[in-house]
Amino acid sequence: MSASSLSTAIGTYGYIATFSLGLIGHSCSLWTFSQRRLRSTSTTVLFLTITIFDMLYLFMSLHDFFLINLGLPQLSLYYIPLCRFRTFIINFVQTISPWLLVFIAFDRVIRARLPHRTKQICRKKNIVIVLLVTISCAVAFNSHVLQPSFATAFPFNRIICGPLRTNLTDYGIFYYFTWSALQIWINILVPALLMIACLIAVYRKVRNVALVRRNQQLQKQMLLLMLSKVILFL
Repeated sequence: MSASSLSTAIGTYGYIATFSLGLIGHSCSLWTFSQRRLRSTSTTVLFLTITIFDMLYLFMSLHDFFLINLGLPQLSLYYIPLCRFRTFIINFVQTISPWLLVFIAFDRVIRARLPHRTKQICRKKNIVIVLLVTISCAVAFNSHVLQPSFATAFPFNRIICGPLRTNLTDYGIFYYFTWSALQIWINILVPALLMIACLIAVYRKVRNVALVRRNQQLQKQMLLLMLSKVILFL
């Protein structure tokens, strides 16, 4: 088997395994967080929302698998609008998921350090407002890929989405040289720093304050869940 064939096989079967495990894991998370008892907490509502968005991202990735890994032809007459829509959804999820993790971290900090104000701050009404504002900001941040100048990067290739690379415009320069840096800061670095700061704040509170054993165990479990999410995110 040649190196090219081996690479193709690894990419194909690796994606199938990753997609299958991801779909099973997200489906289990969706079922768990949909339980009536868990839906009563603001933290669970945020985890449920993240799971839905992550599943949307997972299904959007099927496009690349079919066209790149399996080599299926792009036959749709609407491939340019589909290209914009798919890129927008992927970018949108990459933006909103880490920020929802940040709000989960804030929620845990409030519950750990301000337990007397938890019922006032961590209400479903407030969570809905946070979700609507976050979704609006994520849509605005990534909406530039929906404009007409965002199509396919090369005239002879229908798979690679982006502004035309053969004759760069001002938007093309922004997209290929500035947009990636903005994504790194907004989608990765800033959320990661905020989550780490929240983890430290919760850990110090759990360590220094004598809590009721049941509440302390719950805080530790949520801390471990947050930590696992941060590790997977990074």
